Amino acid sequence: MRWFLLFSSLFDVVSTVIPDGVTLLSLKKHWTFEPSFISSTWTPSPSTPCSWAGVRCNNALQVNYLNLTDFGIVGQLGPEIGNCTWLESLDLNSNNLIGQIPYTLKNLRNLKFLSLSHNQFSGEIPYSLTQITPLYLVDLSHNKLSGSIPSSVGNMSELMMLYL
Repeated sequence: MRWFLLFSSLFDVVSTVIPDGVTLLSLKKHWTFEPSFISSTWTPSPSTPCSWAGVRCNNALQVNYLNLTDFGIVGQLGPEIGNCTWLESLDLNSNNLIGQIPYTLKNLRNLKFLSLSHNQFSGEIPYSLTQITPLYLVDLSHNKLSGSIPSSVGNMSELMMLYL
């Protein structure tokens, strides 16, 4: 009974967080290390992530800016990142993120700026990145990426800077 009450009260707290906040909290599950200022600010209270470290929101309280540059995060970038559909800027450079770049980035239809440089990402550059039409800057340099560059990069009409 005690476990049920504890679980249900935790569920109530998390369920009051707006969807982008739930998404960001779920990203932490893929990290093996995060700095204390993330641990102390990325919490279910307040219900909006707009005051969390590295996060900014638009007037509708949707996360549109995530800058975790040089935060010392260790782990993977979870596929949940694709649920932050209002993101315009995603800057995760200079951490220790490993694994593949999530295919779900294609869901970030408003993304203009993407920097994943100076991490340990591996695998191929996902074709799905080329489906994000507003992108004007993509920085994937200083990773362990392999394979060819998707030919559809040439169709990205807004792309001004590509760093590999």
